[in-house]
Amino acid sequence: MIENISTKEQFESKFLNEEKEILVLIETKTGGAFKFGDMWAPSNRPLAFIDLADNSLHSESIRLEWLVEDRDWKYYFKPQTAFRVKVRPQKPGSSSKYKHLFMLVEVLEEGVKDKRFDKILKEYNTEFIYEDEDFYFVLNKEYDWFEGAIKYKDEDIDLNVETEDLEELKNILSAYKAATKKFR
Repeated sequence: MIENISTKEQFESKFLNEEKEILVLIETKTGGAFKFGDMWAPSNRPLAFIDLADNSLHSESIRLEWLVEDRDWKYYFKPQTAFRVKVRPQKPGSSSKYKHLFMLVEVLEEGVKDKRFDKILKEYNTEFIYEDEDFYFVLNKEYDWFEGAIKYKDEDIDLNVETEDLEELKNILSAYKAATKKFR
């Protein structure tokens, strides 16, 4: 006989049972969720976190997820603010695309200060622009893409390029120039 696993048990099975405290530096407010069984799983991608067990700073591939019964996300984060939270890390060998995936258990404190977050926020809030004679792009750090305009037949055309890597952007724009050279 097959046991029915509840939605909550299925969600929590992706994570270790151990709970730990971390400081998370939130990038943007929580704006969405995905349907998980008969519940919702809101998520947030922090800019960085500090593991309070060893005081280590991490700033890549981070995601918080939690489960709610309806469209009340329960936790609403203030952008560019640090929080002390209780989480459960993903199980080793997880198929997640995130290096640091956590199940949010509880928000313990808002507005936490750590000087290491200051440098990250300063860099995050510095506008990054790429431009040449045909292109003008600004990196949208929230969505990890460049957005801007290209000139085509004396007209500006709005365009988003889904990369945050400058060299990849240059390669894409170079290919565009080569492909449209005879039409200009």
